[in-house]
Amino acid sequence: MKSSRLILLPALLAVLLLAGCGSTREADEPGGAPVRVTNRNWVSMEVFVVGQSRRVRLGRVASGKTRRFNIPASLLSGATPLRFVMESSGPERDVLSEEFVVVPGEEVILVIPNRR
Repeated sequence: MKSSRLILLPALLAVLLLAGCGSTREADEPGGAPVRVTNRNWVSMEVFVVGQSRRVRLGRVASGKTRRFNIPASLLSGATPLRFVMESSGPERDVLSEEFVVVPGEEVILVIPNRR
C-alpha cells in the first residue's frame, strides 16, 4: 500500500509539472487576425479594438513591452475598417489609432507612442 503511494506521487507531480509548461500565448482564432502591440509609452496601456459598432478588450501591455493578441473573428467580415483605443493606467491621455483595414489572417503592427 505504501509503495503504491510512493510511485503514484512522483507520477502525479510529473503530470502537474508538464501541464504547467504549456504555452501561455492564446491560440489564434480561425478567421481572426493577429495584432502585435509595442508600448513605447511610460505607462501601461489597456488595448481595445473598435469595429462594427463594438469595442473589445484585447489586453494590457506594460511600458516598454510588446505583446501579441488576436482580433476576434466576430469583428472581421472580409476587409474591415478597425481602430484601436489604448487607455492609460496613469495620468496620460488615451490614444486613438488611425483606421486600419484588416483582412482575416493579416497581422497588424501597432506602436503606442511615448507622449512625453
